[in-house]
Amino acid sequence: MAGRYWLNGFMQRNPQIRPRKAQNLNPARAQKLNKFIVNDNFIKLEEIMRAMNIIDKPERNNIDEKDCRLCLHHQQKVLARKDAQRVHLVANEHGQNVSIVVCGNAIGTARRYLQ
Repeated sequence: MAGRYWLNGFMQRNPQIRPRKAQNLNPARAQKLNKFIVNDNFIKLEEIMRAMNIIDKPERNNIDEKDCRLCLHHQQKVLARKDAQRVHLVANEHGQNVSIVVCGNAIGTARRYLQ
């Protein structure tokens, strides 16, 4: 296993790499987070919207969900490129979540609640 001296030497030899705090990412979400699957979903969505004739209707609604953890967790440090915008660490789910759901549309109206 590499020690502190090796790590210090490695960091000096590679100034483009810095320790960063990683965001936890669920393994199932990480598996689906690739360009092919995302593009395929948008192609299928466009086909459905064209079939239903709702492609140009601004009153269609968009639902967004945000999960908030009820437990404190500490972000782990990982090594990443200095210019990396986001750094993810695939980790198992832990703790309890509360889901917040918001529904709105392109013309600026929002639903107060979902039934």
